[in-house]
Amino acid sequence: MAIEQRELLPEFRKAPLAKAGLDESQKLVQQTIVLELRYSGLSFTRKVDSEEIAPSGVDPDMLTATKALIDKKRLKGITKHGAAFKRWLTDAIAVETGILRGGMYLVPLALSSLIKDRFAEFKAERAALVKEFVKDYEEAKAEARQKLGPKYNEKEYPTGSQVEAAFGVHQRFLQLNVPAALADHDRELYDESQRQLQADLRAARVDIEQGLLASFAGLVDHACDRLGTDEDGKKRVFRDSMVQHWTDFLTTFEHRNLFNHQELARQARRAKELVAGVTADELRSRDELREAIQHGFEKIKLQMDGMITSRDRKFIFNDDVEVN
Repeated sequence: MAIEQRELLPEFRKAPLAKAGLDESQKLVQQTIVLELRYSGLSFTRKVDSEEIAPSGVDPDMLTATKALIDKKRLKGITKHGAAFKRWLTDAIAVETGILRGGMYLVPLALSSLIKDRFAEFKAERAALVKEFVKDYEEAKAEARQKLGPKYNEKEYPTGSQVEAAFGVHQRFLQLNVPAALADHDRELYDESQRQLQADLRAARVDIEQGLLASFAGLVDHACDRLGTDEDGKKRVFRDSMVQHWTDFLTTFEHRNLFNHQELARQARRAKELVAGVTADELRSRDELREAIQHGFEKIKLQMDGMITSRDRKFIFNDDVEVN
């Protein structure tokens, strides 16, 4: 899912942010925690000696080339699974902010138990996928030996046990704060770091509120579109994952609405009630239900249009369009 930020209406943009100050910054620190997520693995590519591939008259220093040790399609399951977990974190758990580096997510503290349970499931699923890859590892090597010909080098391949040990996933939780020990070591640096943190937190609030508004408005737009018909009047198709995306997003919305924007919360509750208990199969088979839910989303969309000045919304589900 990709979320494009858009400009907020003045009344939304100025809601108690102008009076936020330290209290609101402290509130953000108290209600959130930083999740750092890191995947480990192996690179199954190697450099090829450029002197061996350079045509006559071409300086080999001007060329770079790599070879794949195995067909990358064999790793697709592991890669896709990891991307799906990160997408779940981004879409349904984390709040949007530009103050963290890649691989780090600002998440509501209230959702930490949910993250813990889902991470345990994800870790077990990933381990099973890695075992499946290792089981077929010798077959993958044999395939590479045939495809690479003289470029195949057995010494470049780790053992199956080394491969299994290399693929892991790691998480840890951190806090948004300046270490207290720094005050004893260098008070001036501590005070400067505190001022920078407060500035970052104020910027984070703008990111969070604007991102939450944009993502919810995008979800509503997306629902209106997918539940409608195409240019030929035919019902649009979708995968079961679309409804699951809605459920995940709306179930955790209340916890991610950290600054309690009342109107946004009200519209999110309407959407949650609208799709409660609904399945993708029902939406496909029951036209009256599909039309009723689409109509409900259209009404929510009218309210959202009054809260957003830009209409170039973008909210993309990567796997909810059915491939025929």
